[in-house]
Order: sequence, then structure tokens, then C-alpha cells
Amino acid sequence: MKKLLLILLLSVLGFSSYGQLIINQEITNTKPYRVGDTLTMKYNVIKGTTNPRYLWMRYQYSNKHLQKLGSTVFSQGTTAQNFEATWPNYAFTPNGTTGVGEMDKQYALTPWNYTQNGDWIAKQFTTQRADAVIDGLWATEKFILLENTTYQNVHKLDLATANGTNDAPIVPIGSQVLWLSFADADVKHVASFRVKVAYPSGFDITSLGVIIRPLNADGTTNTTATPLATKNFNSAGIIDFAQFNIGEKFAIYISNNFAASYLNNIVTVTDAYRAFLAVTDVGLNGTSSVFQYPIIEKAIGNVTIGDNDFNNNDAYYLFAHILGQDVSAKAVIPKNNPTALRFISTKQSAYTNYVPAQTNHSVTITSANQTELFSYAFAGDLDFSHSSNPAQPITNSVGGQGTMNRMIANKGIYSNQLAGTATLSLTSKIENNKVILSGNLTQAGLAGLEVILKYDNSKLTLDGIVFDAGSSITNFSTDKDGRLTFGSMDQIKTARIKTGTPYKLTFTSNVPLTNTAGLFYTELADAVDGNGNKIGLNVE
Repeated sequence: MKKLLLILLLSVLGFSSYGQLIINQEITNTKPYRVGDTLTMKYNVIKGTTNPRYLWMRYQYSNKHLQKLGSTVFSQGTTAQNFEATWPNYAFTPNGTTGVGEMDKQYALTPWNYTQNGDWIAKQFTTQRADAVIDGLWATEKFILLENTTYQNVHKLDLATANGTNDAPIVPIGSQVLWLSFADADVKHVASFRVKVAYPSGFDITSLGVIIRPLNADGTTNTTATPLATKNFNSAGIIDFAQFNIGEKFAIYISNNFAASYLNNIVTVTDAYRAFLAVTDVGLNGTSSVFQYPIIEKAIGNVTIGDNDFNNNDAYYLFAHILGQDVSAKAVIPKNNPTALRFISTKQSAYTNYVPAQTNHSVTITSANQTELFSYAFAGDLDFSHSSNPAQPITNSVGGQGTMNRMIANKGIYSNQLAGTATLSLTSKIENNKVILSGNLTQAGLAGLEVILKYDNSKLTLDGIVFDAGSSITNFSTDKDGRLTFGSMDQIKTARIKTGTPYKLTFTSNVPLTNTAGLFYTELADAVDGNGNKIGLNVE
């Protein structure tokens, strides 16, 4: 019984210490709060047994944590008289001889004890009613939550005075929530989070994007849940996100565009020939002399379905693709609107020595300004014409572009290692309702050459191509919907394309023609020498 009486006595004393008239403050937003959120602050009056008709209060808030937004809304009725005052850069110093929370005594002893302080803003509310007592919701304010390291004591009720129905002072006046503080766990800190990707110049990086996925409890990527964010890169290869907080963890993947028209031009004769050399030109220790970054290049060159190693099968399928054969049942080679697309996406730091791993994608936001660098590659893109260049890593302070000149097909890391340049001169003539296009080559030593030529198939029909590239050279051509691919490639490591006129194209004119202006244009030109080095091929 003594223990029960003690508990009851403590409860009564605790409540009476708040005073007969209570003024409380509260944030109505649901926790956790996020830096930048608009917080709604309500000031409530609990009149108890008193009957306040006049109420005056001052409080202060930290301008390093809160920023006032808009006007205060008073809620004591349309007939109430309300007054509000603000004093920036002032803070209240309570009288030390009485309790900090005894707001009526603080008012009676030192109501004007304010000093200049650039971290605080002092405010005053005053309300008077003749029609009813002041009770319930008094006023509502909105604040923007600012970035800071801790959120202890960011808002405080300082002093107050009140009169009742007969102008008699009301005492005591206290508060159940005098100081307003936020626990660290209740505040999510915004991160200015950026993803940058390395990409070759001339490539439309806006066609690619980022998918941010949540993690499972074991740290693996949750691929079935709704992505946390999806967004495409801007023209500088950058994506900025503002919705994430410090401490959040997730997985990042570069996303590709299955409908991109350039998918048809990723794998060219250089890619096929480099794959051919890589599997045939191997030293005694089994190391290829062709690949400069063998781990990532073998991963890119591995296009065979159901085979995780780069080998002669991959070289065969890449070459068959160049010849115009449909190898989609056996290999995953980029093309427009594919049923499947093999695509490497990883942190740049793991790109050169790439192996599939969760750590290539998992990211934890640890700072307010964080940038993650990523790389990507299309399967089969062994000259990095459309993929990140391992020889040209990017940094936080520079753009993501590598080097690629598509006009003369100087692509990827090998654009800085050109063995030379070559020109394929296309000359045309109209003869007996035929348009004859002759390709003249003066550069010797080419092991592979490929041209994709667009022509107006409403006016022309291809009759055929006469190849004179050499008896040991393999020639190829495909023609579909006015898109003509032709060229040649060495398959014995020693054959080279003959100079002179290795290609002669004949078209039948479907309409009367007086000249060939506007009938042809070059979509892609690519060449490679016997060592697998890129040749700058210009078609004119």
C-alpha cells in the first residue's frame, strides 16, 4: 500500500509541475523526418480549470535547423484578436533562480532577457478573446527541416503570461513539451547522389539509364520488387537523384534500350576479326597477344548461349553474324529489338577485372554529396565502339566521354592505336538503266573491311556485288530494306584485301535517273589490319 501511495503522489506532483495552464508544441508529421521536408508545428492550449481570455507567449527556434515557411495560422476563431512578432538573431536566457519550464515565473522575473545570437530567432504570439476562453489548437506554423549533424533542442517555449475572465493573472503556466528535439534515427539526411558512366564520344548515352533496386535482407538484389528509381542519363553521362538519404543501401544497374537502332551497328568486322585473332594467336602460356584487357575483353567476347568462356565458338558466331547469318539461336549478339541482350553493367573500379558479383552493384550512401562511377559493355563489342573504354576511366571531376569517331570508324581504345588510314572511293555511273557503284581501294594490308550503305530502294534494286578482294579472302554481303552491308575478312591470318576495285555494286533503276545524287549514304565504315589494329576507313 505504501508503494502504491508513493506512485500516486509522484504522478500528481509531476502533473502539477506543468502548471494549471499548459501550452504544448508538437510536430504532426509522421517520423522519420527527411531533411528538406516541410514540418507542421501545432501549438495547443490545455486550459485545465482556468479560463484564459488573454494569452501571450514567446519562443525561439534554431535557424540552423528550421526555416519558417509561410504565415502562421491562428485557430481561436474569427473574433479573436491575434498578434505575431519576430526578432531574428536573438535568443532568450532564462533566469537561473527559477525553473526553465515555469514560463509565467520567467516572464515575471526577466521578460526581456534577450541577447543577440545568429543561430536563433525569437517569436511572440498574442491572442485575446471576448467571446470564449482560449483552449485547444492555438496556432499552426510550417518549417523546412534543414541539414545539420544533430537535432537536439531546436525549438523551445520560453515564457508566457495569461489573464482570466476577470483580468486575474493565471499561474502557473507550464508545458509538457518545452524543448523540441529529434533523435538521430528520426531524421533522414538527404544525399545529393550522382551516377556517372564512361561512354565513347559520339554515342547517344541518353539512350541508356539507371535502375536502382532494393536489397534483400541478405544483401542480394531484390529483382522482383518495384525499382526504387529509374532514370536516363543526360548528354554528359550523368544522372542526379535527390530522393535518397544517407545510410540507404541499394543496387545500381545500367539499363539498355532494346529499341535503339545503333544495336545493329555494334558488332562489326573489327570485333569479329579481333575475336578470331584472340582465339588463334595464343602463346605457349595460353595468353592472347591481342587483348590488352583480357578479363573484360573475354567477358565481352563471350556471346555463345550456355557457354561462359570465351573461345572459338564465340569467334565463329561473331564472324557468322558479319556474314549475315542469323545466329540468334546460338549467340547473343546485339541487334535491334532482340529477344535477349547480353549486357555488362558494373562499378568502374571492377570493370577491367570484371567478374559477376553483387559488390559490382551494391552502394551505400555515406555522404551528403556522393558520386558513383559505372561502366558498361555490349556483348561482342570488342573494339568498345559503343561501350565504356577500360583505357579511359572517368573521375568525379571530368565528363564520361571516351573516344570514338564514327565517321571514319576510329572506335574505342584502338582509336589511339591506328595502324593507318584508308579510303574506299565509291564512284557511280548510270549505264543502260543500271547504276554501277565501284569501290576503289589503294591501302594495302587490310585484313577486314565492312561498309553499311543505305540506298533509296524505292528507286533502286540491287542486282548483285562483284567481289575482287582476293582469292583467299572471305567476302560477305546482306541486303535488307535498303540497308546493304558488304565487305571482306581474312580467315587464315595471312590473307589481305586486294587493292584496286575489290567491290563493284550493280543496281537496276526503278525510275528514270539523270544522276545519282542522294541515292546513297554511308551508315558505317570499319576496317582492321592483320594485327587487329583499327584502320581509319573513310568512304567517299
